[in-house]
Amino acid sequence: MEASFGTDIYTLIERLDHPDPIVRTDTVVLLQDLADLRSMGALIRLLDDPSSRVRAASAAALGSLGAEPATDTLIDHAMDEDLHVRRAVLLALKLLVKQPRHTDVFLDALHDSDRGIQLLAVQALSTLKDRRATIPLIELIQQVDGAIWRNAVSGLGYLKDQRALEPLVNLLKTLGKEANRRTVIAALGQLGDPRALTTITREIYSGSPSVRVQSILALGATREPITYELLRDLAHDPVPDIRAAAARALGKLGDPRAIPVLRLLLADRALLPTYITVDEIAANALQAIGTDVANQAVEAWALYIIRSGREEIVTIRALRKLRALRSPRTLTALLELLKTDAADIRAEVALVLGNLGDMRAVAPLLDMAQNDLERVRPDALYALSLLGDRRAHAVLMDALDDPYLPIRVEGALGLAAFMDNRAIPALTSLLNNRKRFVSIHRPDYLGNYAVDALNRMDTPDARMTLQVWQHSLM
Repeated sequence: MEASFGTDIYTLIERLDHPDPIVRTDTVVLLQDLADLRSMGALIRLLDDPSSRVRAASAAALGSLGAEPATDTLIDHAMDEDLHVRRAVLLALKLLVKQPRHTDVFLDALHDSDRGIQLLAVQALSTLKDRRATIPLIELIQQVDGAIWRNAVSGLGYLKDQRALEPLVNLLKTLGKEANRRTVIAALGQLGDPRALTTITREIYSGSPSVRVQSILALGATREPITYELLRDLAHDPVPDIRAAAARALGKLGDPRAIPVLRLLLADRALLPTYITVDEIAANALQAIGTDVANQAVEAWALYIIRSGREEIVTIRALRKLRALRSPRTLTALLELLKTDAADIRAEVALVLGNLGDMRAVAPLLDMAQNDLERVRPDALYALSLLGDRRAHAVLMDALDDPYLPIRVEGALGLAAFMDNRAIPALTSLLNNRKRFVSIHRPDYLGNYAVDALNRMDTPDARMTLQVWQHSLM
């Protein structure tokens, strides 16, 4: 069975009462693929299904839906007798739980006999940053190895609890394997405890090349100003990996004194094993520092990149820096870059032009929104909605009838920005949609953008639409 946007959600929900557990399971999978909030209540009820396959599939679907109202019910099923159900429930909770008040379910899962569940629990505890997890994680790193051990050590760093300092320092003394040493050093840097500086600095001078790199990064993560001079000197090291690590660390440190040395590194084209060059890392660091002088250096570097014909991915990353800077000085170069044959670059240019707020960009964006490739048109429409020029209104209206969903979405959201009630039917069709686009400017569920657009419209029709929708979910 395959699902499509034309599938009747209520027909599928009725099928969940079928006596055959295989049919019920397959139907849950279809509902997960549809990603429609209206299925949430039925999926929650299926957590009590007699079939473990159905319970596991329902938990997975609820996690995929981002169904936060299901959190308490999922917690009640975290100790299910079936291993696969427990795994599915913990994975769903890992996706859903954002508040430390839910920490207990993951602390209990640390004692599960299944290593997969233990790993999910450790990862979730690291994300929640609840320091009640510190002592259990310290105890765990003495008992386990492999992925659980690595995640537990990293989690101690994320928790930033000084009680972890001594156990981590002592643990480092016992380790010979480079990968494990790097994990502990990274955690010491994340702790942000100045007492770890001596241990980290020692590794810069006595460790292997990879350990040295990780130690430099850890120094930056501490954000201790006292590390500036050492990092500045390391930025002149003859080894490209060390220079790059020093640049990254200086960016994390955020100290404006680093700007001159980072500007020098903007001319460093040394290629690293990760297929990124030192100059790009220096540009990232300057952007992180974020002063006017640093931003001007980033702008000059990015303009050089887009004019010099570097690799497409490097050009795109340079454009993303320009998008954040919003400098009117970049307009001419951006318009010239629209002549490229690379659709991904044109799409990125559209986003930068939208952020600039310069109405001279409206005409080329209108042309892109109407005539460019399907890949580019949604970004051009989004940029036009940012600029808010009335000339875009007709193009946004036409987009509502386009066969390509991202174009219809941008058309509806753009019209909503103009407070045009003709956007409401399209927005209504999106309200229950829990799918995401792979898009840098649309990372959230589509339904959330529709809700936000209707709230911002705040017209009588928009308010009524939201009220009816909210009632339908009860």
